[in-house]
Amino acid sequence: MDTLSTIEWSCNELYTTSDQSVRIQAEETCSRLIDRPDCIATCKALLERANSCYSQYIAASTLTRFISNRDTVVHVNLRLQLRNFALNYLATQPNLQGIVQQALINLICRLTKIGWFDSFENGPEYPFRDIFDSVKNFIRVGDNFEFILILFFHLVCLVSEIYQSTESDLTRATFFLKKLLVSFRDLVLFQIFQLGLDLLHQTDANLKNLSSNDSDQLQVVYHTLNMVCSCLNYDFVGTGSRYGEGSNSTSDDLSTVQLPANWRPIFLESNNIDLFFRLFAGLPQTPACPGIRVLPLSCLVQITSIRRTLFTNDERPTLLASLMKGCLEVLQRRESLLCEPTVYHEFCRLLSRMKVSFQVSEFVQIACYPEFIKLVADFTTHSLYVSRASVHSVIRFFCLASLCDELFVQAYFDFNDVITVWRLQESCTTLYLPFNNSI
Repeated sequence: MDTLSTIEWSCNELYTTSDQSVRIQAEETCSRLIDRPDCIATCKALLERANSCYSQYIAASTLTRFISNRDTVVHVNLRLQLRNFALNYLATQPNLQGIVQQALINLICRLTKIGWFDSFENGPEYPFRDIFDSVKNFIRVGDNFEFILILFFHLVCLVSEIYQSTESDLTRATFFLKKLLVSFRDLVLFQIFQLGLDLLHQTDANLKNLSSNDSDQLQVVYHTLNMVCSCLNYDFVGTGSRYGEGSNSTSDDLSTVQLPANWRPIFLESNNIDLFFRLFAGLPQTPACPGIRVLPLSCLVQITSIRRTLFTNDERPTLLASLMKGCLEVLQRRESLLCEPTVYHEFCRLLSRMKVSFQVSEFVQIACYPEFIKLVADFTTHSLYVSRASVHSVIRFFCLASLCDELFVQAYFDFNDVITVWRLQESCTTLYLPFNNSI
C-alpha cells in the first residue's frame, strides 16, 4: 500500500510534472486513495502533514467523494468528528490556498447536508444543525478579512449545497429532499439572510469612504451580496425547480420567489429596498470584483419576483413604489450607471420582472408613474439604437407574431381598434428605424 510520502509525491506530480507517463502514474495513485479501507485516516494525515497545497486539496476532495458515495456507510459519530476536524483545520490554518479552503468548505457542507437529520442515541439531537453558529465563530477567531471571507464562502456554499442536487441525492426519495429543503429554510436560511442584510447596511453607512483601492473590504461586500442573492434564489417550497439552475434569465416570465410569510416585514421596509439601489449606484467598479455592481440588481430581480400573495392589496403598492423610485433614479443617470453590458442586461431583467409581477393598474397609482413610464420608453428606444443585439431582438419580436397562426390573426384583429388608438403608425416607425439603421 502506498505510503504517505508516495501519495504526497503523486499529488505534486499530478499538477506540476510535464512528463506524461509520470502524470498517469500519479493519477492512478491518487485515484486509488478513495478505495483504501483507511481512506479517512489517510486523508486526515495528509491534511495534518500539510506538505503541499496539492496534497491538501486531493485529501479534502477525496473525503468529499468518499462520504458522498451511496455505497459507503460512515457512522454519524465519525462524520461529526470529520466535520469538526475540517472546521478546526480552517480556523487554525490561516495561510491555506484558495483551492484548499474551497475543498474543505465543500466537505463541511456535504457532511452537513448528509447528516442534517442524524442524531445520537445517547447524545445531542441533530448535531449537524449547529453549522450556522459554528461558522459564525470565524468572525471571533481572528479579526482579519481572511477569516471573514471564509465565513461568507462557507455560507454561500452551504445554501447552494442544500438546494442543488448531487449524484448521491438522485438515489434519495423526493420527499426526503423536500423535507431537507424546508427544514433548512425554517431553521437556518433566514438567519443567514438577516446576517447578510445587516452587513450590507453597515457597508451602506460607510459607502462614501469606500474606494476601488479597498480591495479587502470590497471582497467582503462582494461575497456578502453573493450570500444574500443565494438566499433569494433558494428553492423555498422544495419543488426542485432550481436544482443547479441558479438565476436563469431565459425563464424570467415563469420565475416566482415563493418567499415564506415570516420574511414579509423585511420587504415592506422601503429602506431595505433602497439599500440595494444605493449599493448599486455607490459601489466602485474594480478588477478585483468585476461583478460587484451586478449583484445588487440581481437581488432586486429576485425581490421583484416575490409571489404576489405574500402581500395584501394595500401593501403591494409600497413595494412597487420603492422599486419604481429606485429604477427612476437609475434611468435618470443611465449614462454613468448602465455603461457596462452585464449591468445593462441585469437592469433590463429588473424592468422585465416588474412588468410581469405587477399590473398596469398598480403602476398608474404610483405618483412617479408618468415620469417613470416616459423614461422607460426612452430607454427602450435608445436600446434599439445602441445595442448590438437589437437586430436579433426585433426579428425575434416579429417571429413571435406568426401570421400563419389563425388564432394570432384573429386576436390581432380583435385588438386592432385598441392598437390604432395607441398610434400604430408611429409605433411601427419607432421599431423600423433602429432596425433599418442596424443592418
